[in-house]
Amino acid sequence: MHIDSVMDITAPAFGAVMGCLSDTFTTTPWKPVHADYHDGRYTGLYDVDLEHDADPRAPHKLLVHGSTLYQIAEYHALSACLFSYYNGHHEALSHIPRMSWEEARRRFLITSVDLRLHKPVFERSVPVTFTFEDVTDKYESHQLVFFTGHVDVADGSHRAVLGGCLNLRDDLI
Repeated sequence: MHIDSVMDITAPAFGAVMGCLSDTFTTTPWKPVHADYHDGRYTGLYDVDLEHDADPRAPHKLLVHGSTLYQIAEYHALSACLFSYYNGHHEALSHIPRMSWEEARRRFLITSVDLRLHKPVFERSVPVTFTFEDVTDKYESHQLVFFTGHVDVADGSHRAVLGGCLNLRDDLI
């Protein structure tokens, strides 16, 4: 699904951004089923196929694997960044020239992730919230915009701090 065929590229809905970003990921045992934005909080709900990893040789209570939660946290943060860029939620992003979906997706980079797994997640429905902590505008001097954000997975079961940038320098891509 191409984002330009789904919505007005200048102000897409959060769920539409997530749906289009899903097309760029390989097959995963999870999928976004709901998205919302309110007062700086980018929330999402993900459905995880817990049975995909079941093995009769290792009977155990099915849980969401840490690597799956890592993928969801990174995907959700990237979706929130793209949504914020297209909807002008931060001054540092609002003056950046508008790009096509493919161009913007290529230029947003998650550069660091610190994921803390606090307790296991056994539910197939996983709520996720992303909030920006800091957005630093270095566009004029370096053609970069840096950001830091927090991801809360499964109501505090896991937490992540992510760093990244919007790279507008062609020499770095």
